[in-house]
Amino acid sequence: MRNGAKSKAALNRKILASCWGRIDVFLRYKATRRNKLVGKVPVHNTSRGCSRCGHIHADNRDGGRFVCVRCGFTLHADHNAGINIKIRGIAALRDGALFVGKPKKRVAFRRKKSSTTGGTPEVACGADARPDPRRAA
Repeated sequence: MRNGAKSKAALNRKILASCWGRIDVFLRYKATRRNKLVGKVPVHNTSRGCSRCGHIHADNRDGGRFVCVRCGFTLHADHNAGINIKIRGIAALRDGALFVGKPKKRVAFRRKKSSTTGGTPEVACGADARPDPRRAA
């Protein structure tokens, strides 16, 4: 296996264990406490689209540098993508796609341990998964 499949599988396991959903929950919680709005926008083509003229092309992006093939606009690629995400977020807010108001009330409940799920989500999301020494057989 010289194609890097083993290292890619390890990387995928690390990414899945990083719990992106929990980051989203914490971000929304903290933003609500400070009366800030959090919304999701589609990120498709944000790094290949020009934030000045809107032209989207694969040749616009050259590594870490963004150079528009239509208007010649030059900027760091990540900065350009950030501007595009900001523009899309403002457009979504104006169109009413982002709901601004009181969040829905969530009801907390306890999950039962299941042998098919592999344990509780807390263990899957990086909690201390070491066995309890008091329960050693």
